Amino acid sequence: FRSLSFAAAAQSADAAEANGWQSSWDGTLYGYASAMRLQPDSVLNPDNQFARMADRSATAELRLNLKAENENLRLTARPILLASTGHIPNDGGETKDDAYLSQWQIRLRAAEAWNVAVGRDVLNWGPAQFRSPSSPYYFDNGRSDPMRELSGMDSAKASWTPAVPAFGVSA
Repeated sequence: FRSLSFAAAAQSADAAEANGWQSSWDGTLYGYASAMRLQPDSVLNPDNQFARMADRSATAELRLNLKAENENLRLTARPILLASTGHIPNDGGETKDDAYLSQWQIRLRAAEAWNVAVGRDVLNWGPAQFRSPSSPYYFDNGRSDPMRELSGMDSAKASWTPAVPAFGVSA
């Protein structure tokens, strides 16, 4: 069994655009490939007839972070673009492309100390390394498979941050 992986990152920021809007983005490209030798005389999976395992596969995943904001409004999005291919002996290749919006948010500054936001966010808490039994949202907090991106959950937030230092309330 052989495996290869890589990651590359890029970022940009456009400051002081028209009408007071500022935008920025960054992205990470993950790539990983694997190859394994299948046993043709396997007792449990002879000639790969049952499991139909790929003897080689390659995956590329682009994770982008997009943000545009002005004084009162912030728009963020985290699209994921995924392309993978695998070769199954005696069956040919299989290619899969996918794109989805993992996280997004629209945040409005409603008043001096009030913010209102709706969107799809990853909600985590606690010190768990691999499992988080106290979390009603994610029992597996993504640490058991670090290449997998946790999808967000729909949420709405209102937050109040008074001018008192080191004090804030969020619901």
